[in-house]
Amino acid sequence: MAKTATIPNKMQLPDSIGRMNARPLDGDSFFTSLAAARTYAATGATAYIGQVLTVVENGVVTLYKVADASGTLKAVLDEDSPLPSGGGKGVGSRVNLTGQQVNDLIGGTGYTFNAEGTVTVLALYVNGLMQDSTLYAMNGNKLTVSLTAGDPEILEGDTVSILYSVSE
Repeated sequence: MAKTATIPNKMQLPDSIGRMNARPLDGDSFFTSLAAARTYAATGATAYIGQVLTVVENGVVTLYKVADASGTLKAVLDEDSPLPSGGGKGVGSRVNLTGQQVNDLIGGTGYTFNAEGTVTVLALYVNGLMQDSTLYAMNGNKLTVSLTAGDPEILEGDTVSILYSVSE
């Protein structure tokens, strides 16, 4: 069962660490099969919620995060991942927010789409990484985000892009 980390580990070193081999520093972060990664996430003594695992299977690299205490793995998607599909016109339209629009989004004003029809957000990317859909909500054509003060997902200066579709 994955643990919930509440305090980050810190280790002070007198010098830097350098790799001597082409292997990860954390031996519990790299797997050669999805099945092995799932077993580790569900039963590993050192698995924790939010841990990122790399799986290289059949020459394909996929990143997963441990999503909950039961060890469920969710793929971590980035802007190079295949785009989600959906119905309606404008499928796969993307908007890159300006610095002021990002500030408005995190300040509570939100972002209003200038589109006729119903906007459906397919994905929200922050600094190239797709965010969990629980972070944002749509009200009409206005996107708002839920940020916790102790662990904000979006900060001033971040790059934010939104993948969306519009239906009539």
